[in-house]
Amino acid sequence: MRARPWPLSLAAREGLLNAVAGRWLPALMILATAVVTAGAGLSNAFDVSRLASAEADWIDAGGYTYVVEPGGNGDSATVDVSSCERLRDVEGINGAFALTVTDETAWPSNAPGTSSTFAQASLGVYDFFGLAAPHTAGVIVTPSVAESTGLADGELTDMSVSRHDGSIVRREARVEVVALDTQSLPEALAGTYLSTELVGGEAQQCYVETDAAHDDAVRGYLAAALASGDEPANVRPRLSKNTYGVDFATAYDTRPLGWAWVAGAVFLAALWAIVRWTRRSRLAIYATFGADARARLVMQMSEWTALTGLGAIWGWAIGVCFALAMGSDAQIAVTQVSGQAAASWCLASVVATLIALAPVGTLIDALKDRT
Repeated sequence: MRARPWPLSLAAREGLLNAVAGRWLPALMILATAVVTAGAGLSNAFDVSRLASAEADWIDAGGYTYVVEPGGNGDSATVDVSSCERLRDVEGINGAFALTVTDETAWPSNAPGTSSTFAQASLGVYDFFGLAAPHTAGVIVTPSVAESTGLADGELTDMSVSRHDGSIVRREARVEVVALDTQSLPEALAGTYLSTELVGGEAQQCYVETDAAHDDAVRGYLAAALASGDEPANVRPRLSKNTYGVDFATAYDTRPLGWAWVAGAVFLAALWAIVRWTRRSRLAIYATFGADARARLVMQMSEWTALTGLGAIWGWAIGVCFALAMGSDAQIAVTQVSGQAAASWCLASVVATLIALAPVGTLIDALKDRT
């Protein structure tokens, strides 16, 4: 059985394709560029916003907090409280306080059956956790203790402190409660009362907070600043690792969506190559009537710039608006959408230029090829 011939001749098919391309090309190129630009930018805005939010949570939880402990051997090794407090004046250190967790327990007069661990801290603890220092003797109450005792911020209460054997060490009257509600609370302080009694002497630990810009310098400085004699202090991060198991700079650089602009550029360049192929007969006419390679390049790239430039602006506006509407940070939204749009359009333009430089034969050459 003979194969059924195609209903349209080669010339008719090319004519139909050219007609469709000529009619719908402007809308197609504008829409395709807008979709590619908006998609690449929007996906990156969401991805980077997620990373930034995770990093902020990690920092709030103590990501740049170091616990400094004495470097000497034995239980007798301590950290100097005054040296720890002076760290607050060092550039790059945002807060510091000394801490000693005692073997005593404390309870308020309104809840005598709710004894919790009693710890002593230096005055820097107020600035470290962003608390307002009380005008009178105060005690910092951690969240779990406040929940079990019903103590509220600013409340005055009588406190009792005893050893584990039940013997009363002392009683303190009219102590002002300072409620602590933060996710950066060290595990060692969960369920404790913090009394700011360390104004000198020695402590078990020193907590120090820094930032990303001074992290490495501060970590190296702490070992010497709080050394015990000839023994450098032990400096360890309060959080052993962040959410991703690597630093956030690495997580940002290695994210796959960072290359979305390349995929977008390849798509736009491929679409333009198809358009160029459908217009080869038109370009042959220009070449026949004397339009040299430079003139044809100017014509093609002018059309490319007008159509895809308009689409890129449209896509950029869509990407930024949707990113902001979905809760992305404004700076991240504008930066990521703009960067992805510009990179994708520039790479696609380079490839489009190379496509436009491809040699074009004249109509006479086409006739010679057919004979």
